[in-house]
Amino acid sequence: MKVKNKGFTLLEVILTIMIMTLVYLVVSNVFTLTIRANQIANTEFDMQSNMRNVSETLNQNIKLASSVFTLKKETFEKEKKPGWKYFGIEEVKDANGIKTGKKQIVEYSPIIAKTEVIDGETVVTFKTEAPTHNKTILLDEPDDMNYNLYFSKNISHSDGKLLEFVIEGIKNGNIQRKMTVKTQLQALNSIVVEHEGSPAVAIAYKEDIPGKRVKGTQEAYAIITLVLDTSGSMGAKDINDSGVLKTRIKVLNEKTEKLIKSLKDAGDKIYISVIPYDTRVDGHNDSLPNFQNIQMISHKTLYDGGGTNTGEALLKAYQMLINKPGITIPTGAKVNYYNILLTDGEPERYTRYILPSNYSGTPAQDPQNNYYSQGNRKWYFRDAWTSPLYNNSYDYDVISNSDYNMKYVKRIAKDYISASSLNIKSYIIGFGSGNDNLSKEIASYCVGHDTRVNNPLNKPNEKGEQIKAYYSATSAEQLDIVYSELTEMIKGDMWHVMGPY
Repeated sequence: MKVKNKGFTLLEVILTIMIMTLVYLVVSNVFTLTIRANQIANTEFDMQSNMRNVSETLNQNIKLASSVFTLKKETFEKEKKPGWKYFGIEEVKDANGIKTGKKQIVEYSPIIAKTEVIDGETVVTFKTEAPTHNKTILLDEPDDMNYNLYFSKNISHSDGKLLEFVIEGIKNGNIQRKMTVKTQLQALNSIVVEHEGSPAVAIAYKEDIPGKRVKGTQEAYAIITLVLDTSGSMGAKDINDSGVLKTRIKVLNEKTEKLIKSLKDAGDKIYISVIPYDTRVDGHNDSLPNFQNIQMISHKTLYDGGGTNTGEALLKAYQMLINKPGITIPTGAKVNYYNILLTDGEPERYTRYILPSNYSGTPAQDPQNNYYSQGNRKWYFRDAWTSPLYNNSYDYDVISNSDYNMKYVKRIAKDYISASSLNIKSYIIGFGSGNDNLSKEIASYCVGHDTRVNNPLNKPNEKGEQIKAYYSATSAEQLDIVYSELTEMIKGDMWHVMGPY
């Protein structure tokens, strides 16, 4: 029997083609989606890698920086200061200075004008005329990406030298497609780490150049007299320190040692003279001693005893500040002068010299003719550290007289300290209880008032701020707070000059 072969019908062929087409489309779409997903993943991986590389590079630089400042957007947009490096995010502008809507993560590096050897020392001079920096683009914002960058300070860190750094990349405005790189910047070698406030979009830092001196950046110096009352009343055991009563002198020693240690963190441009006093100021018959660099000084234990000759102590502080023994200030440097006085009570003594009965005229150092009479002899407050009058040819002594003790303080504080062209900043600390009015009176004279005022203020600083001149501390914690506040103000004054903005 003959077998007949049967072929595919047209319907079968059409169905087969349709099925194969559907399979092809599915496979093709899966393949296309796989390729696209892989491309997106690779792109995002590359972008995250770039973000991480930028973050890691910045972290390595910050570890070596000697000073670090976070900056807000408006500050970062200002003119860059010589000697400082800047890193941040900024908006791209076209040739006409018009913003394009895109952003870049950039770095500005200071330009070195020249390097030379002067007297065997290598000196690096930064360029001070525009352009002062070279700009490097670290990351360009892609068309489908939006970059954000943030800095914040980790206040929980023990020494305040830890910064939080975040780079965000948002794909096509979709918050679900956000890439984030978070880093902790450890500014462990920095003298100062300042956070300008949130939102901070940039950072400025300075790197020391080992073995080389730097020019082209302005320096700021702080010269401080720390005048400390060590009279007998400082032996009173009435200062609360975490529930334990301690003597005033013990707390003074502990907190002053801490103050000096804190100031060491501000660098080597601070000079200090600690001036203890009781009935007489320490070294009252000696020549003025040299100031000590803050890095070289260590606190010496003070002991209580004697009266309270605040006027003579202020005289020595004033003479130290105007003469600056042991300090050489470079030309062009900014100098801030500070007189910090801690006292726990009423002035009980004053120092005077008595002129011979046949003496006529007025001592040259006292143009205001501020003399007093004792019988037929004139006497003057001691108002100069060295004087032809203040020697063995004439009588001089220390007297306790309620009519003149505070007058002596006023003579030195108002006529010399407050009137000085140095613009001395005075900070008077009333230590212990019950002496607020007396200490406020001293503070008032130090800033130029004729009588006591309740809120004596120093002259406006370069920021236009008037800082109070009087502080009260009746416990160890309060003295710690006052010392910390003064430390931060001194650092702030210095970095206002030397800082990146």
